[in-house]
Amino acid sequence: MPVSRRAAIGAALAAPVSSLLLPGQAGAAPTPSATGGLIGLDEFRQDASFARPMVRAAGSVEPAVALPAVPDIPGTRGSEVVGSDGVIRVKAPDGKLYIHPLVTGMYVIRTVQEARRTGSATALRAAAWQLDALVKDSVMVAGARFLPYRFDWSIIQRRYPAPWYSGMTQGVDTLAFGILGLVPGYERYMDRAEEVFATLRRRHVNSGTPWVAGVDRRGFLWLDEYPSADGRLSQVYNGHCYAATSLLDLYPRVRASRPLFASQLHAVGVGALTTAFEYRTACRQAGHASSYTVGAVMPDPHYHIAHIEIMNSLWARTGRTGFATTLDQMVNDFPLTQTGGRIVMRPGTHVLCKFDTSGVPTAQRTFAPSTITSCTASARTQFPGSTGANGRWLLIKDGFLAGWYVHEVPGQCH
Repeated sequence: MPVSRRAAIGAALAAPVSSLLLPGQAGAAPTPSATGGLIGLDEFRQDASFARPMVRAAGSVEPAVALPAVPDIPGTRGSEVVGSDGVIRVKAPDGKLYIHPLVTGMYVIRTVQEARRTGSATALRAAAWQLDALVKDSVMVAGARFLPYRFDWSIIQRRYPAPWYSGMTQGVDTLAFGILGLVPGYERYMDRAEEVFATLRRRHVNSGTPWVAGVDRRGFLWLDEYPSADGRLSQVYNGHCYAATSLLDLYPRVRASRPLFASQLHAVGVGALTTAFEYRTACRQAGHASSYTVGAVMPDPHYHIAHIEIMNSLWARTGRTGFATTLDQMVNDFPLTQTGGRIVMRPGTHVLCKFDTSGVPTAQRTFAPSTITSCTASARTQFPGSTGANGRWLLIKDGFLAGWYVHEVPGQCH
């Protein structure tokens, strides 16, 4: 007797939650279930204190952690391009245009938000058109719908030949399909949301089968942004968090209409958030920008700012002081903003430098005012290898010292 696609997905996701690890609870990692390629919900740690839904406001469909702007997404080189077929594509490193599943998902989330505010039926049709293109290009594995990237990509010293897949994308696009599926007349997209979500419970099986999630040796679940074909996790922190919070944003909106789906969203989301809390300091580089991936030693100023924003958002929504502590540490390690302001230099000797694009000093001098002196700063930043007392430098915008960075010293130059 034929089994419907939805029934097959439901059966695949029906593994019960059999263990919750409470805050501070010690013990061995959960024992893997004998489920083949499926990650059982009893295989990873779940902190019960994160069980409260992460929702910004009643009726909101905004992600709990703000997603990055389109130009910051790996694989995009400039703005999106809408082709003659009406499908959004981006330019990849090879110069060609491709569907970018993450760009599409974020476009849909924002478009549905707009439609909810304005009542625009045109916006809803546009969102559906983009998701239909993703579905057409997708890959199905045992009821799970993977959204492929069709261009080659290299990152974190790894090469990803097309097609490759991303746990961040699968998580964010679960929300994209889901929020459109909540709109009357578009309910079919909720079925697609279940299929996309099902990928987040597919572990590595072999090099030829897509996968985007895994449980590490300590029992923590990763929704992996750049999983390797050989089964290695990338442990990219920001992508993991974006995926986790996307699931938890969708959860309360389907709890009544699709309780089975909701329970899976909640379990995986809480498990992923538990991982985010456990590894919150693993990217931190004391006195420098944090690293892009867990355990790496390469400071990344761009993603350092993303990590600060994530810590702030997760602390605000969970109340866990560990996120707040890490937030403060990261802000102190490296400036959050590169905007300027007024500089005040007190009497004494101040060190000034010029730097090249890689942060290497190219010139140095001192300035010793006899009275309090002020000027305008156009940037506040930090250069690797130039930490000194704190490593922060203020770029002077006006006056005879314009173009020089002055070393920020609390109480003396700030």
